[in-house]
Amino acid sequence: MTKHSAANISFEKGAHSVALHSHFSNWALCGKNMKKYLLSSEKFWEQIQKDFGGKAGVYRLHCFDEFNKNKLKPINRLLGIDDECILYIGKTAKNHFRIGDLFKALSPDYKSLGHHVGIRFSKNMKLRESFPFSRLCITFIQSEDPKKTESQELQKYFLKYGEVPPLNAVES
Repeated sequence: MTKHSAANISFEKGAHSVALHSHFSNWALCGKNMKKYLLSSEKFWEQIQKDFGGKAGVYRLHCFDEFNKNKLKPINRLLGIDDECILYIGKTAKNHFRIGDLFKALSPDYKSLGHHVGIRFSKNMKLRESFPFSRLCITFIQSEDPKKTESQELQKYFLKYGEVPPLNAVES
């Protein structure tokens, strides 16, 4: 269960609850100099539209850490630890339709399979447990050429970690 307020977000796992107290609002937790938009926030869509006005760009899916809600969950990669927890890098055209597809595919309130990341999540309980919707967030980079920017972001990640983000990998 996720509880929303401007300064307190609670994530529950089993019988234990850990609260995040922050001077940032729940839709704009900041770290690594990029604004993070919590998918489970009631103001998620409102803030995306306010900040980007339907402009094209590249989005990255992340997950906040279970024990330290002020930072992202580190994940092991081939050549190091990704402390930004970049699970997926994707592009969206104007109006953010792909972000909408991603949101609906990941949200427990929808039954959409309109994004391959959501399909992977729906098929794998361990993914959903390790990266629960209540802690997922995105960052967004505006771009006039989202295809090129996405390619550059994937290349940077590959050069740093020796592989693409885990949910960008091709299923076998």
